[in-house]
Amino acid sequence: MERNQKETRPPRRKHARRHRPRKGKTRTPQQHALACFVKQTILQLDTKLTNPGYNNVSNFTLTNQQHKVLALGAQFIYPRTCSRSEMQKDIDHYKRSIRIKFLFSSFKNPKPRPKLYVPNPNYTPPEASTAIEQYLDQVKNGIMDDYDKHASKPRIIHGINIQEHNETIKSLLEEERIVIKLADKNLGLTIMDKTHYIQLVESHLQDRTTYKLIEPQQVQTNMDRIQKRTQREICNIIRVTEQSARGTDVDALQLYRYLSQNLTNYTIPQFYIMPKLHKTPISSRPISAAHSFITTWLGKWIDLQLKQLLPNFNTICNSTTTVIQAIDKLTLPPNTVLMTGDVEALYPNIDTEFALRTIGEYVFNNLEHGSTVMSILRFLLTDHFTEFNNQTYQQISGTAMGVPFAVSYANLVLAICEQNIVQNFNQEIQLYLRFVDDILTIFTGTEERRLQFQEQLNEIHPKIKITWNTSDFSIDYLDLTIYRASSKSKATKLLHRTFIKPMNKALYLPYQSFHPKHTKIGFINTEIHRLLRNSSTESVFEEDRRYFYANLRARGYPPYFLNKIFYDKMNQYNTRPKLLLQPTKPNPNPNIITPSIFKTHYNDFTMTANLQQHLHPHTKMTPQENAIIGRVIIAYQTGKSLQDYLISAKFKPTQEEGTTGTTGTEYPRKRPREITPLPPRKHRRIFPDTNLSTNLSIRTQSRTQSRI
Repeated sequence: MERNQKETRPPRRKHARRHRPRKGKTRTPQQHALACFVKQTILQLDTKLTNPGYNNVSNFTLTNQQHKVLALGAQFIYPRTCSRSEMQKDIDHYKRSIRIKFLFSSFKNPKPRPKLYVPNPNYTPPEASTAIEQYLDQVKNGIMDDYDKHASKPRIIHGINIQEHNETIKSLLEEERIVIKLADKNLGLTIMDKTHYIQLVESHLQDRTTYKLIEPQQVQTNMDRIQKRTQREICNIIRVTEQSARGTDVDALQLYRYLSQNLTNYTIPQFYIMPKLHKTPISSRPISAAHSFITTWLGKWIDLQLKQLLPNFNTICNSTTTVIQAIDKLTLPPNTVLMTGDVEALYPNIDTEFALRTIGEYVFNNLEHGSTVMSILRFLLTDHFTEFNNQTYQQISGTAMGVPFAVSYANLVLAICEQNIVQNFNQEIQLYLRFVDDILTIFTGTEERRLQFQEQLNEIHPKIKITWNTSDFSIDYLDLTIYRASSKSKATKLLHRTFIKPMNKALYLPYQSFHPKHTKIGFINTEIHRLLRNSSTESVFEEDRRYFYANLRARGYPPYFLNKIFYDKMNQYNTRPKLLLQPTKPNPNPNIITPSIFKTHYNDFTMTANLQQHLHPHTKMTPQENAIIGRVIIAYQTGKSLQDYLISAKFKPTQEEGTTGTTGTEYPRKRPREITPLPPRKHRRIFPDTNLSTNLSIRTQSRTQSRI
């Protein structure tokens, strides 16, 4: 009886216990860290960023929040929201492009667009046919209806969403004791003491054999002189181009518009350095940002002319594929030595008078208007100006890194100088290739002949010095490690694999960055194809691919995202022969339908909206009208990256220093960089952060809207 009563007794109500810390017992920091780690979700662990993307070589101590911001890397892009006016502007731009295509389709024999072409953004084309205009109205109405539905909901901002990062970036910009620059060899953001940075800059600018200080009152006089000379050279180019055309149509107005883009609206190139962290002590690479100077477009025209001459030299290497194809054909004789050479500071050490004498005859004989090219080239080399800390310098020797023609010019000078030397050692040289200032030589012969060969190359000019590295078994060149098939010196075949620099930090684009998904997939596929191309054996490829996979995991990429890419059939070793084929330009086919491009910004609306359903034509159109629209490609324009916020070519002096000089110029200046404030809190919804313990949100503007 008692037993039955116990069975029918109602169960006791279990009261929820409150989790209260026991008296006298507190968690240790290790226990607290372990408890926080356990609470993280699987997704948070999969996307955790464990590879910070910066270097601190200064005496400045970063805060925890500054560390979190800089760890994201230079290419990290913050999420941005979409405005109605911005979406309307993108649609109007698409309607204009379709109307222009319709206008040119009505011409029986339209002129091909010239290579040097400047579009006219102020041109308003006439309306297209009735069917195409109905299609454009449907595109506008459909996209804007979707936007109105999207705007009525809370704003969804992906990933990182808090004001702290905005304030942290401002604090880094306002800190006067440090300078933030990108390191050489893609080693990431680097924080330097401002005094150390100035010392490295002055080590270049104080060299009076290369740079000459210009007095402030003479700066504007020099700029006026360069403007007049540039305009005169532009007229000479148009004259010789019309004469060489011999009756064919030459659009002189378009050519003038192209070459005179910065004739009046210009900025003097800003001088800055990239620290070489792989050197001991830290050295620097000098760069002059000549993207908006008076002679910039004249330099691009010179670059096009010099590039026509480079294919005439078989010693110039254009890519790693060229090196691999040449190595795979080799059969090494006995006593073969592998050598690489590095030209020290090539660009500033090319003597101007020596270089012009060297290439002058070759340019005269191989270019139709060689005299004009040489005249402009001398002008650009001797009248280049740069600015640092409000002081202006003229480069009187060498070539500035940052001018458009620097690579082609240096390539041509060395190609002509080395041509006879390589020919004299033709019997001993199995392979000789040079990529700008990096030389690869496979040499067969006595040590005496090898030293003679190296000595003759070092005697090209007193300023041009080559550092040689010699090995019997293995050598590093470009992104390849070239080695013998076996450890024996009698091996007749060379193998190769991808070379990874000792200081390489593998600072790939973080998974949390607000980039389109296809951008992340694209760069991973490209890197896998590079590993495929560089690996001569499958075992080496599998080893490098596992290393790449681990580096991506350290940058926050989850396994479910990577596995689909890494195990794709196009990324397997049996596809390697296709990657070794040199790309060829297809013959122009007038019957090919060119696609239309819908340019828009990547934001919280376009990342989720199905734009293709509105861009696909639904109205009845003729085959000719369908051919005008063709296939529509959506081109996304991303926002500003962390690099755009933190790094500027212009040096900002401290308030204590003041201005050490003034240029006296009145050329237009760019607007100061600003960080756009966040949208109101009621218009955004915070999502759990998948990387950091806090969330952030920075609304950004595109690069084109923030630059003049």
